[in-house]
Amino acid sequence: MKNDTLTIHCNELKNLVTQGIQSLRLAGAKLVEMLTNGERLPDIAEQSGIPADVLAQLERIGRNQLNPALLLADYPAVVAIQRLSVSEQDRLLSMPVEVMVIKDGQADTLMVEAKNMTREQVTQVFAKGHVRELPEQRAWLESRALKAPEVKVMDAPYTVTRRHTVIFKVGVEMGAKELLRIAQALQD
Repeated sequence: MKNDTLTIHCNELKNLVTQGIQSLRLAGAKLVEMLTNGERLPDIAEQSGIPADVLAQLERIGRNQLNPALLLADYPAVVAIQRLSVSEQDRLLSMPVEVMVIKDGQADTLMVEAKNMTREQVTQVFAKGHVRELPEQRAWLESRALKAPEVKVMDAPYTVTRRHTVIFKVGVEMGAKELLRIAQALQD
C-alpha cells in the first residue's frame, strides 16, 4: 500500500515538473512574441515584476537557445552546457560524455553523465562553446601537466640528533629565526 501511494505521488510530482518546464517554454515564446512586437525587456520587467535576468533566460528559452531543464539543474557542468547549442544541451542531458583520463601514461575513456562530472572534468571537457573531443582533451591534459609546478621537498639544512647535537650539512646558510628554531629543538 505504501509503495502504491509513493508511486502515485512520484507520478504527480513528475507531471508537475513536466508542466513547469512546458510553462517555461510557453512563457519564453510569449516573451519573444512581445519583444518582436516592439516591447522592451526593461519595460516588461517593470510591468510584470519579473526580474530582468529571469526574463533574459526566458528569452533564450523562447528563441530555442536554452533547454529549460537546465534552469532547474544545479551541478558543476550546467553553466558550461548552457553555453552550447540547444541540440548539444539536449544530447548532454540525455547521454553521457567522453572524459579522457591518463593514469601511468596510459589514456582511458570514461563515459560520465554531465550531472556527475567534477569541476575538474568540466574544465577539461568543455571549451568555449563546444565539447572537446578526445584528442583535444588529451592536448589539454598534457599542456596542464606541463604547466603544473614541480613540488620540491627541501630537507632542513641540518639534523638535530637525540643527543641534542646539531649536524650541519655542507654549505649551510641560515638566518636568526632558523637558529632560534634549532636552539628550541635542542631544549626539547
